[in-house]
Amino acid sequence: GPPAAPAPALGPQDRARITALLDERFSGRPGRVALSVQETHTRAAFGYAAGADFRIASVVKVDLAAHMLLRAQERGRFLTDREEAWAEEMIRYSDNAAADDVYRHNGFTPGFTEATARLGLRATRPDEGGAWGLGRTTAADRIRLLRAVFTGAGPLDARSRAHLCALMSSVAPEQAWGVSAAADPGESAELKNAWAPVPGRNGPWTVHSTGRIAHGDREYLIAVLTDGQPDYGTGVGAVEDAARLVIGELSGALD
Repeated sequence: GPPAAPAPALGPQDRARITALLDERFSGRPGRVALSVQETHTRAAFGYAAGADFRIASVVKVDLAAHMLLRAQERGRFLTDREEAWAEEMIRYSDNAAADDVYRHNGFTPGFTEATARLGLRATRPDEGGAWGLGRTTAADRIRLLRAVFTGAGPLDARSRAHLCALMSSVAPEQAWGVSAAADPGESAELKNAWAPVPGRNGPWTVHSTGRIAHGDREYLIAVLTDGQPDYGTGVGAVEDAARLVIGELSGALD
């Protein structure tokens, strides 16, 4: 549809107010919370510890699928049947074996680093030992990736973007939590989440949620990253609480 009327960038008072609300909401809670959000029509944006460094965990599967699509574009083709199956397993079901295959298929760490640069990411880097889930990222970089997927602000062509969007809109029902909690009732969301304890231990947990949601007559790209969570459920609650708060406040400030 037609874009919403342009809105001014958030003023310092709005930014300070939303930051204070987030500080209050998460003061005394375990772990860290960071987020970045951008309204797609006006490009109004807000960040909260958006440059903080986090383990990337399974949100990297969007990166891996995007890297595979870029490789196919370079060869003048779309994904093969095997590549499509890998992408579906990674995004819809968060399958780790498929991610192993794609990381290898894309050229391991050198391929990851090259494709990350092409997508315009600035603070996403692979694990030196080659474990795709142990790389590092920031909430700000997650928004840069989402912009490449959903707005065309990057090298992915329209067919590649549409394919990733379709996969992210149809994740397995048990994985459809997170930033989607801030969407309007009945509105679908495109998302990819991550949940994992510290490797080799039962906790603490890293829990992330990234994607695109509709709220009112606006559309938001949003990434919420957390770590140090005592368990999976607490992490999911923190992500959803942060998403609802910031989208509600942003919507009020932009309207």
